[in-house]
Amino acid sequence: WIACDNGAASPYRGSCYATYSDFRTFQLEFQASRDGGLTWSGQVAAPDNAGRPSIVGRWAPAPQPVVQPDGDLIVPYYDEDRVASVRSADGGRSFSRPVTVGPTQFKPTPGLRAPPLPSAEVDRDGTVYVAWPDCGSVCRRNDIVLSSSADGVTWSAPTRIPLGGGAEFVIPGLAADTTRPGRLALAYYAYASSGTLNAGFVSSADGGRRWSAPRRLNAETMRLGWIAEAGGAMVGDYISTSFAGGRAVPVFALASRPGARLNQPLFAASIP
Repeated sequence: WIACDNGAASPYRGSCYATYSDFRTFQLEFQASRDGGLTWSGQVAAPDNAGRPSIVGRWAPAPQPVVQPDGDLIVPYYDEDRVASVRSADGGRSFSRPVTVGPTQFKPTPGLRAPPLPSAEVDRDGTVYVAWPDCGSVCRRNDIVLSSSADGVTWSAPTRIPLGGGAEFVIPGLAADTTRPGRLALAYYAYASSGTLNAGFVSSADGGRRWSAPRRLNAETMRLGWIAEAGGAMVGDYISTSFAGGRAVPVFALASRPGARLNQPLFAASIP
């Protein structure tokens, strides 16, 4: 993933940061550009082999770089038995040791490719929010949980986002408004044991303390047999939501009953 620093008061304004899994070193590597991507710094790795457990494990780190208004770079990522985070306060030249955002216990969803990848964003005041699917201490089904931090070092205890019952909730795409503090939007998928799948949406105006009622984004319920196969039925691991013009805009894949060929385009919704 890649993120750029747009902070008016940031000493590193205009810097862009790329982070990825390096399968030569088996750890997360970081590179920075100060000239709009024309040139890049050498690789920098975070301490303690950050990311290695999930690179060599079952899933993937899925690092999510976000930049606070003061220029600090915060990178949450999946780490097999936890979501962790590293921080750079010097423009990506060095990183802190990993800290735990929250422990994880994820239950794979039968027939659906839906890894427990986190989704992270930062709001106007610099609060960083991370959402990910988790099964909790009593693992019956996956919910989406949320944690937040003002500095990328100390994180709130993960709390469950109320999305209803009777389904597994996976593949979150979180947005935080850069014009208003605490304004969040979340798109996700709800998987039922009957083998059906729906896209959903909720929003919060107070940093995730309260959420709107869930709303479905697709008119027709999908069935797994309609969806592309890539290690399981796959709607794409990389659902995303953004704020634009005061509206939340989730982007997601939907499948319709296939005819002579696969019918699984991408859609966007514009939600006030």
